[in-house]
Amino acid sequence: MSGPKGGRPRKPTQLRVIHGDRADRVNRREPQPTAPSKAPRPPKAMSPEARKVWRRVAPILWRANVLTDADLLALEQLCESAAIVARVRDSEGLKSLLVKERGGVVRTNPLWRIARDADARLNAWLREFGMTPSARSGLALDVNDDVEGELERRLGG
Repeated sequence: MSGPKGGRPRKPTQLRVIHGDRADRVNRREPQPTAPSKAPRPPKAMSPEARKVWRRVAPILWRANVLTDADLLALEQLCESAAIVARVRDSEGLKSLLVKERGGVVRTNPLWRIARDADARLNAWLREFGMTPSARSGLALDVNDDVEGELERRLGG
C-alpha cells in the first residue's frame, strides 16, 4: 500500500486538486474508474464473516462516493482482513497473554502475533478507503449544487 518504489503512498490526484498542489504535480490523464450504480454485492468466494463486513461497509463507501469498480478487490481484502481480526479475537486461545511450552518455558501467546498482524493489515486498508478519523482529517470536499444533488439522490433524500 505504498508507492510503486516503496516508501509513502502516493497522494491521490483528487486530493492533490483539493489541497491545491502545483498544477505540474496533478495527473490530468489519470484513469477515472466508474462508480457502481448501486452498492455492490459481496463476491461469492468471500468467507461468510467477510461478507458480513462487506454488507456493512460497501454501502457506506458507496454513499460517500468513494467506491468505484476498480476498488472492489481492495474492498474484498479489507473485509477479509476484518474477518480474520474478528476470528482471532473470538478465539478461546487468545484469552491468555502467555503460554507455557514443554519444559515449563513461558512465552507470548503466538495468537497475539496473528492478531497484531491482522490489525495492521486491516488498519492499512481502512486508511486506503479514508475510513479512520485521521485519514479523513486531510480531506475536504468542494460541495457544489451538482455534488449536493448527487448526494441527495444516493442518500434517498
